[in-house]
Amino acid sequence: ALGQGSTFHFTITLPIDGQAVDAAAAAEGAAGGPVQALAPKAQGTPPRALVVDDLAPALEALCRRLDTLGFAVTRAESSAQALRVLDSAMALGQPFDVIIVDQDMAAPTPAAPGRVTDGIDTLQAMRGALAGLDTAALLLTVRDDAALRLRATAAGFGAVLVKPMTDSALDDTLLRLLVHQQRVPPPPEAPPRREVDPQVLAQLEGRRVLLAEDNPVNQIVATEILRAAGLQVETVADGAAALEHAVRDGPELILMDVHMPVMDGLTATRAIRATGLQMPIIAMTANAFSEDRAACLAAGMDDHIAKPVDPQLLLATLSRWLAPPPPPAAP
Repeated sequence: ALGQGSTFHFTITLPIDGQAVDAAAAAEGAAGGPVQALAPKAQGTPPRALVVDDLAPALEALCRRLDTLGFAVTRAESSAQALRVLDSAMALGQPFDVIIVDQDMAAPTPAAPGRVTDGIDTLQAMRGALAGLDTAALLLTVRDDAALRLRATAAGFGAVLVKPMTDSALDDTLLRLLVHQQRVPPPPEAPPRREVDPQVLAQLEGRRVLLAEDNPVNQIVATEILRAAGLQVETVADGAAALEHAVRDGPELILMDVHMPVMDGLTATRAIRATGLQMPIIAMTANAFSEDRAACLAAGMDDHIAKPVDPQLLLATLSRWLAPPPPPAAP
């Protein structure tokens, strides 16, 4: 009924996956933790995981999940640190049972131009230290395309997970990798996804963007997409902070969630426009109806992107609103 909503229900019967049941039973029956049987370790010794990610919130969240599962977790915030940690572990005779690497780490800086940053290249650089061990490896990425999966499989990754991922997807993947040591190739029928135009990436390189988003997972995913494209990203978690940041620092573009605490995105946009600032403001919200888009435009926003965000669409939209930077002044 109008104003009350509707309730639907249905029943569906699905076959049982025998392998999944066996794997779950093995994990549940393990002493000392849900994943105690996932690695060939002595009784009472937890499996060891090395996690590599340069984005602190993502690294912290993943390590907390692995700790809950019963892993002994070692973290690394860069490829270089991961290589040093691995060398030390191998020298002590304490190899890792699984290595989890983020694909989309920050680009090299002038201070560290030779740093390995690509997650696939990181695992390849580790191969010498692994001394031939068939260590399980998992690649995490915000981009899901066939070419990346092929590269990952060729480099020795047993699986690829696309972020944001659920706890159950992570758990199931670790079961496959550590119980069965199963290597999961990309589905042959998976269609290749549209790649971002190199000219778009060149135009976005180094541009300053403010992301206003209160959901931690959405904030992490969007930040990784933007930084992987070479953008400089600052994040805030409410509209009032977005207003303060816009006035103080003048970002070149603002990605604005609509529903946030303290001050919502529509109110924040009106306040920003009232100051005279005219940088592009793009709504990034789950509200995809035409009236929602109209409300965003009426508040002073310039465009609208629906969640979940498609990386290619997001970057293409940014390239339309970020004018090419002015050429350097003549000496």
